[in-house]
Amino acid sequence: MKKRIAILIVMALCMSVFSTVYASPLMDTSTMRVVQDEYVIYQLENFPANDTYFVYMGENGSYGIGGILVSKVSTNKGGTFQAKFFIYNHFVFVIDNSSTFKH
Repeated sequence: MKKRIAILIVMALCMSVFSTVYASPLMDTSTMRVVQDEYVIYQLENFPANDTYFVYMGENGSYGIGGILVSKVSTNKGGTFQAKFFIYNHFVFVIDNSSTFKH
């Protein structure tokens, strides 16, 4: 009897150790549309459900680090969805006649 219990415990431990591991797909973003100096629409794919992301916008090439908070995105069911982010005047550049940038 004790031998059977020991065998069952060993089998249960082996089954838990050798369980299948699944990796979730990588999140991805695609630019769908850009309206210069107004907004950009992204398609967000493979996002987890019920999570919140803060979207920052910064100078070109900054990846939003040190930028301005422009939106908060809640994923609800997750998966694939589109999001529209407005480009604030802070990031709109105007070129004058002397070819210098005004910020």
